[in-house]
Order: sequence, then C-alpha cells, then structure tokens
Amino acid sequence: MYRIYLEKKPGFQVEAQKAEQELRNFLGIAALKSCRFLIRYDIENLPIALSTKAIDEIFATHQTDTVFINHIPLDENDLVFAWEFRTGQFDQKANAAQKALQLL
Repeated sequence: MYRIYLEKKPGFQVEAQKAEQELRNFLGIAALKSCRFLIRYDIENLPIALSTKAIDEIFATHQTDTVFINHIPLDENDLVFAWEFRTGQFDQKANAAQKALQLL
C-alpha cells in the first residue's frame, strides 16, 4: 500500500484559503501563518505501472495539482491535522476514483 497526496498549486488553492480564513476568523487562531489543504488516497493491490497511469489519468490534474507519494514535505514547526469520512458515510471522490480505476 502507498499513499498519494494531492495539493493544489498556487493560484488554485481555494480550499486552503477558505480553511485558513475559518481557522483565523471562526476559531480565532490569529498566529496562523498559512494553511495547506491536501487530499489523500490510499492505493492497494495495484501494480506500479498501473498506479502511475492512475495518478496521471484519474487522481491528478497536472496543470493544477502537485502530487506527493508516501511523503508530504513539512517544516519542523508545521502542525498537521486530518479528517476522514465516518464508516458508512458516502465519500464521492473515493467512489468516483474506485469506479475510474475499474475502467483502467
């Protein structure tokens, strides 16, 4: 198993900007310097050659996304938190990715 992380490139980081505003304004975290928003996909039981094709054709849009595999570059003082859908809760992006992988 390995993980794919997608982060929007500068100029396309709408989700990160929205999260940063909410953390500053709603939660009152005035010392926040910046915010990054990444999407993670866990890939299992897929050959490497097919995985590379899946990254290029399904998961990432190279004009707007930066792809990290198994590692996110972080600074020493960076703070990371994550959230995920609950068991049974519908994840539209994961569902679409699964269906697209079946077509490869």
